[in-house]
Amino acid sequence: MGVAQARAVVVHSVARSSLADEGGKAEALEQAHHQLQRMASGLSAVRALADAEFAAMAWFVPADLAEVVEAVITEETRRVEADVTVTISPGPAVPLWRDGARLAVGNVLRNALVHGRDRQGNARIAVDVSGSTVTIDDGGTGIRPSERERVVQRFERGVSSGGSGLGLAIAQQVTVAHGGRLDISDSPTGGTRVALRFGR
Repeated sequence: MGVAQARAVVVHSVARSSLADEGGKAEALEQAHHQLQRMASGLSAVRALADAEFAAMAWFVPADLAEVVEAVITEETRRVEADVTVTISPGPAVPLWRDGARLAVGNVLRNALVHGRDRQGNARIAVDVSGSTVTIDDGGTGIRPSERERVVQRFERGVSSGGSGLGLAIAQQVTVAHGGRLDISDSPTGGTRVALRFGR
């Protein structure tokens, strides 16, 4: 059943309920809408993961990695209050699958913005672009070393995560498609450092 069909079934089911008052119906519709959004996001994530696994060589063209990262930061911080500092070391163009790189960096940055806040709830993120590597540091509670291999596996979530469990898995697969890898370690501020290496 597609998302549109699911939406029709949910709405029809709620509308026919004679037991629910108007307030109850509105709440049920809101919950159904939220669930459908999560379904659509999940399906989109699975599609992205499949693309990363079977990335075609024709998708990779020389590109400015810093330009891609800056566009992602602009997009992800548009509706989120955060202090993001960016350090860029000029370098040559990198053979890049642009859409995949945007998705990978966006997933990691989004995780940092949501889960990498300090005890006061502030998001202080440091992004460094050097050569073919993007490093993102946050000031949160960090990821325990014993958990780092698990959280990059498909459908595995962090302790405080309510997502699909595909964000870091997609980011890792994209770096692998570039001949690189994703590394998780401690940030200098005690939070999490994620390094996306788009090439060897």
